[in-house]
Amino acid sequence: MQKNWIGRSEGLLVRFGARSEDDTSGETELEIFTTRPDTLFGAKFMAIAPDHPLAQAAAKNNPKLQAFIEECKKIGTAQAEIDTAEKLGFDTDIRAVHPFDPAWQLPVYVANFILMEYGTGAIFGCPAHDQRDLDFVNKYDLGNVPVVCPPGQDPKSFVITDTAYDGDGLMINSRFLDGMTIDAAKDEVAKRLETQTRGNAPVAQRQVNFSPARLGHLAAALLGLPDPDHPLRKVRRGSSAGERPAGAVA
Repeated sequence: MQKNWIGRSEGLLVRFGARSEDDTSGETELEIFTTRPDTLFGAKFMAIAPDHPLAQAAAKNNPKLQAFIEECKKIGTAQAEIDTAEKLGFDTDIRAVHPFDPAWQLPVYVANFILMEYGTGAIFGCPAHDQRDLDFVNKYDLGNVPVVCPPGQDPKSFVITDTAYDGDGLMINSRFLDGMTIDAAKDEVAKRLETQTRGNAPVAQRQVNFSPARLGHLAAALLGLPDPDHPLRKVRRGSSAGERPAGAVA
């Protein structure tokens, strides 16, 4: 099942609905690559790279965000520099919609620890099981929900404070995934999202072209910027996903 997953990392490209808090025109999407789709129910935030097209577009009308992006550039792009730098973010006021729950909205941050060179330059943060994400949510008081319980632990009393748990175990606090192993949960999420659609395209897929042009079109659509040469679909509030225009990206 995993032989066609992206590149050298086994994972999924997942499409989240997204909209700006001051945008009433409709909903578009934010694409992320994840190697841990099993932890989707532990999501607490989304983060995009400072040079992500969405971040760049949002900064055009936001001097504070532009200043934050300039500060991020001083860190550099070497992994060692990013790993040791303080984890900082800027709330864009864009909200992403959880793929399994339309009422569940996640704040979208520009973050200094996300690189465009990995996947789509965007992630969802599951702080209970990733130390970097946990440091971030503890700084911004976003909280965490553990979704993998270690062997021998009582799921009802298992909590995460300052140290993320990245080991094996069974799924908890994850609705239809509860009680599954991590591998079984990954496969179940992939199966469900690949049959779930938005704009007549699957919410998750294993192969994708991460072209700069594609990311730029997504950013333009979300922020309402002109993009006349690309028929990117938009899902209007209060309506079901309509037919996808010819040539629209999947």
